[in-house]
Amino acid sequence: MPVEEITHDPLTNRVIRSIQDIIWHGEVMPGENLPPQQELATQLGVGLSTVREAIKALSLIGLLEAHAGRGTRVLPDALKILNSQVAMKANLGSIESEKVLEARLVIEVALTRMAAERAEAEDIAAIEAAFAEMQGAIKDDDAFVRADLHFHLAVARASKNEVLTQTYYLIHSLLEEAVRQADALPGGKDRAVANHAQMLTGIKTHNPALAQQASERQITDVKEFLKDGTIKVGG
Repeated sequence: MPVEEITHDPLTNRVIRSIQDIIWHGEVMPGENLPPQQELATQLGVGLSTVREAIKALSLIGLLEAHAGRGTRVLPDALKILNSQVAMKANLGSIESEKVLEARLVIEVALTRMAAERAEAEDIAAIEAAFAEMQGAIKDDDAFVRADLHFHLAVARASKNEVLTQTYYLIHSLLEEAVRQADALPGGKDRAVANHAQMLTGIKTHNPALAQQASERQITDVKEFLKDGTIKVGG
């Protein structure tokens, strides 16, 4: 089964694919718990930290839910998400960056505004953690992109709109390359930090207009630099 690479660490990606295969082949069904993390690490021949990173990545796209002391549960829609990701990558092949930016403008702006209206304390804490991750990764391109995506996935969950959140999970592979291109532009990371700081402020203060303005500006900033281009999403 072709599987999207969520991180840029080959070892972590191998563990991600192994866990996805466990779910895909029905060894652990939605609603059930994965084997304990140490058991997975031994089984896959990797360190515990690699398994934790893989579980974190799969939790961000809605496949898993980890709880201290209670294990890691496969979420009800896990098979649906895996199946949709495979179909999307097979059907799209490649897509113009302009269209991806249009999708971001519609979905991310709506999610950010709703998050500012509905975020609870634990949601805000998750968004703050992702923003701190962005700030700490300013000199590491790959880590910064991952942190940027973590921020938006946390915002999506804070929106409390399950339909839009699942849609955001499904187009994750398209958005990752768009974010990578945007952050790689001259001054891209600095602009991203400034815009995301304002989004965070808007969400924390429950100011939807401020959060929306910052979200729109982040994408329009990118559109000024990215002209005609193609983002590869197929294998």
